[in-house]
Amino acid sequence: MPRPLLFLAALLLSAAANLPAQDPSKSSFTTKSYPFKSDELTNGFILPNKGQLRAPGLPDTPNAKPADITKFLGLSHAVLAEYLLPQGVHLPEGSLIAYNPANSTLTARTTAEVHAQLSTLSEQSLTTVPNILRFRLHLLEADETSVRTLLSKTRLPHDHTQAYQEFLATPNTKEIDLLTIDSRSGQRSISNQITDFIYNAEFTATQSGLPLTTGNHVEQVGTTLEIDPVLGPDGRTLDINYQLNHHYAPPQQRWEPIAINGEKRQEVRLTNFFKANNSTSIMMFSGTTRLLSAWKPQDINFLEGRLQTAFLRADVVKILPDTDPQIETWFGKEGKDLKPKALPKPGEDPLLPPGMMMRTFRVPPDFFSVLRGQNSNDHAPADPFAPAAASSEPQMTIRATALEILRAQGFEFPKGSSANFNPATGELIVRNTQENLEELEAHIGSIRIRRPQQLVFTLHLISGDATYLRDITTSGIALANHQKIFETIQAAANTNPAPHQLKWLHSTRLQCRSGQRAVLKTGPIHQFVDQVSETKPAPTANSKEGDKAVPPAQAAVADALRDFYAVTDQREAGLEFEIDPVLGPDGETIDINLSLENHFRAPTLLLSEADALHLDAPQTHFHTYQNNTSVTLIKGSTRLLGLWLPKGANSAEDPAQAHAAFLQVDLMTLE
Repeated sequence: MPRPLLFLAALLLSAAANLPAQDPSKSSFTTKSYPFKSDELTNGFILPNKGQLRAPGLPDTPNAKPADITKFLGLSHAVLAEYLLPQGVHLPEGSLIAYNPANSTLTARTTAEVHAQLSTLSEQSLTTVPNILRFRLHLLEADETSVRTLLSKTRLPHDHTQAYQEFLATPNTKEIDLLTIDSRSGQRSISNQITDFIYNAEFTATQSGLPLTTGNHVEQVGTTLEIDPVLGPDGRTLDINYQLNHHYAPPQQRWEPIAINGEKRQEVRLTNFFKANNSTSIMMFSGTTRLLSAWKPQDINFLEGRLQTAFLRADVVKILPDTDPQIETWFGKEGKDLKPKALPKPGEDPLLPPGMMMRTFRVPPDFFSVLRGQNSNDHAPADPFAPAAASSEPQMTIRATALEILRAQGFEFPKGSSANFNPATGELIVRNTQENLEELEAHIGSIRIRRPQQLVFTLHLISGDATYLRDITTSGIALANHQKIFETIQAAANTNPAPHQLKWLHSTRLQCRSGQRAVLKTGPIHQFVDQVSETKPAPTANSKEGDKAVPPAQAAVADALRDFYAVTDQREAGLEFEIDPVLGPDGETIDINLSLENHFRAPTLLLSEADALHLDAPQTHFHTYQNNTSVTLIKGSTRLLGLWLPKGANSAEDPAQAHAAFLQVDLMTLE
């Protein structure tokens, strides 16, 4: 019989001979399954003096006999125990472990400590497995109070899964839309559900009074998500560029005059669209949910009371067969009393220092880059007089190991110690004396780690009595942080708004990385007549009709019935918030370039009197507040961006009302 088979048979007999082993405490042993991609277990691996080993295949599942299942579990455990031991995983007595090569599933019944080690090995084994990036967009609507509470709860945490689930379960939350999209790292993908809405853009108005359409445009009405993700080297950090377009109301059509010709008006059909647009760059971890933004679904009448939100879920999905629960089922039946003895631990080296211990540290993927950056030698200036390397001279790059880098930083690693780093899981596994481990632990806690960070901006617009807002904001003119002023106004608006006529106008959220631009646009897209011109020369009082002169009165009527050519335009008549922040080197202050434009009133149309003989084109007025500036804020603070009186074309309108804009900035850390 070949040597490998003899060895496997011996392992099986040894496992079967030790069935009556002492039961461990049931509370300390649990059964879990892991995806585990291993070519060694599937195709075989070689151990010194033991030959080639390979995980056995499952017996014929539908027809498997209990004896065949017991034999498989014993043999699989024996092979797995030998495979895991050199990797530092020692299975205590009473453990049971098995592997299904067909779908790369590893199932273990063991202690929590060993499960933690197996989880790390599982993640490490999947680093070379292809994956897809899956995103799910969920649009929800609720009352303003609920959404503002949601905005407050999600300022700092990077994972909004719990907040999303609680918000979704709220009775007054309404589902607006849902989109899912799969992509690959570095690939741009688009998902939408839309209607191509054709609307008129250019018209010719004839003397007969019939407007003839001469040009159409197409608007894609619905929800569109465009996403461009990049997966980080740790296999779980996603750098996402996205653009979201959502029409929150159906198009609204209306009649508007091109020109006024005496007793009749020549009118054309114009269309307003109602859209929210959000584009920015964010970072997320796989398996988390993020509140992207919030906006007020304003229609042409600027209705109040509701806010809409957009949540994005991101997952890195490994392309693997589904884990098979079959082995877990066998563990509960045929393997219930199967408890093989543990393999003997490797003999201790007499040269090992006393008190050698193993410790696992959780560090970010760029830990060693930060660590090496603190070495002054790494920052020594290059010798300007050193001769340049010849173009034909080979250039070599040497990648240092974790142990070499730590030794270079002055940490002691006596004989028998080790250090290994797994960037996929962010785990640094060190074997050293307790004293050296404590020194390393203290140093890891003291250095500044560059964890991914996200800048989060929350904008609130509120209106109220001009005297009240002026007086309360004047008290904080010399302050850098207006959080207490905002909290005072917020409390009054939420509990007793009537005395100061307080009303929330808008609340929204923008987030981005330092140095990235983020934009939110929401509100009506208002179509209006922009240009009107005559299509033929108009008759005059001196013109002739045949051989007869035209009387002045008839000439005036003919002059009023000239042909017109009209061109329309569109303008967003809601809220536009654009921000371009840079986080300072101190990690506290943020330099912000921002642009804020808010239409505080619906567009108004100026028309001449209908019974007058006027030749006139309609005039549309837009009522906006604009603020383009650069400011510096400290993280966690609130700033009063502006205070203004919302006057329209008539300067006497609403003299007792004022509007205020507050901006909150937070630094979100992904960890």
